[in-house]
Amino acid sequence: RTNILRKLIVDKSSSFCPSLPPSSGNTIIVDSGQASQLDEIVAGAASGTTILLQDGTYSLNSNLIFATSKVTLRSQSGNRDAVILDGSYTIGEPVYISASNITIADLTIQRAYYHPIHIVGGGHQALLYNLHILDGIQQLVKVNSDGNGYADFGTLACSLVEYTSAGRQQIDTVLTGCYTNGFDALQSWGWTIRDNTFKEIHCDGRAAVAG
Repeated sequence: RTNILRKLIVDKSSSFCPSLPPSSGNTIIVDSGQASQLDEIVAGAASGTTILLQDGTYSLNSNLIFATSKVTLRSQSGNRDAVILDGSYTIGEPVYISASNITIADLTIQRAYYHPIHIVGGGHQALLYNLHILDGIQQLVKVNSDGNGYADFGTLACSLVEYTSAGRQQIDTVLTGCYTNGFDALQSWGWTIRDNTFKEIHCDGRAAVAG
């Protein structure tokens, strides 16, 4: 594979963004008072588990690492603005995916020290749906291969991906002068990107300031 995104499918004609079906099977309901335990809840979730987050702001103290396949993290209400995963610019990658068939849906992910969402080798067929992703210091959604292989055939759909004016002050301007993208994929195959809004993905020349 070459170091480029291959077979990227960009569908500008579709406006098909229905709500996801109700959760079924093993379900864990979490409230914002359990934010400090959310990393352990995710790590301990069995394949086929859906983790439903009640409305509130979840101030994270660690990356949420999805290393077990077929785990879903979504808001209980379906309102992406009502559930916020906040990295406070101290958490490197609030959502880190290394397993297949992971679904992240119906919530907001913000203020990552690196990437709000990072998908690495083995993270095939990820579904990123109805998300608000904003204000990472580097790329907002990052997909790349690693020693465990590639991350192919994912979907980013029906989401708002943006930098706010405040978040733009945090962008890493050291590595390349403006080290950011809305969606950045290396050595990846078969991704579908549809029905998203990308806003204000640019630097303004100021040096990065890590909070």
